[in-house]
Amino acid sequence: MNRQIQHVIQLQIHLVASQTNDAIQLAKALKCSAFEIAGTADELVTLKNSQGCEIAAAADIGNEAGCSSWYVEGFVGDPCDVPLQSLIDTAHHQGVGRISFAAIDLSDSSGRRTTYANALNRLAGSLTKVLPHAERCGVQLCIRPAQGQLLTSPVELRELITNFNSPLLGVDLPTKLPEAVPGWTDWFQTLTPLIRSVRVQIDFSRADSAQLSVVQDVEREITKLCEPRTFEGDVVVCPKEA
Repeated sequence: MNRQIQHVIQLQIHLVASQTNDAIQLAKALKCSAFEIAGTADELVTLKNSQGCEIAAAADIGNEAGCSSWYVEGFVGDPCDVPLQSLIDTAHHQGVGRISFAAIDLSDSSGRRTTYANALNRLAGSLTKVLPHAERCGVQLCIRPAQGQLLTSPVELRELITNFNSPLLGVDLPTKLPEAVPGWTDWFQTLTPLIRSVRVQIDFSRADSAQLSVVQDVEREITKLCEPRTFEGDVVVCPKEA
């Protein structure tokens, strides 16, 4: 029996009233089964309740919907093991099962001279430190690729993740990728078994058929590329960047 692709709606920590209503309407139209909270690492680790009390719109999406994931805005840092460990601890205590993050921004290395290889090695070293803790807590870590000029090849990302051989390390794959990297289809086909979520940007202010069709088109493409297998991840619907 084929698994139906689950929809997850992204809620940002600082939603204004109009965005709150837009998110609610869109979540209902898409029959979202869960929501994701987006914020900086500092904002997320200081949340007291990820399951609705502090997030506008969360309680109105549906009685069965809960917070399944966090989206760390910006970059976690270099090295990233200390902030990731704090995020894992807080997520675990609040029943959040997945953290999506981009690790290192090579274009802003805090004044340090670095190379691509050194940055990649530091990321691998940080994951070696923090992944056992994520496994103990049951919190999945998902890397967003091709951000900050790092992990710009799907083959490279696949090798990094498979070397750890952990079901709690995966990929959060945006449909919108930088022009200088391989196309989205190449990323998806190379990383399919490792993808835990596909991220789709739409205009939250227009919860109409045209916006919903964007999500449906992505789902059809995913189903086509996975055949005869079934996609085991989620589709996360997030607001289009200005």
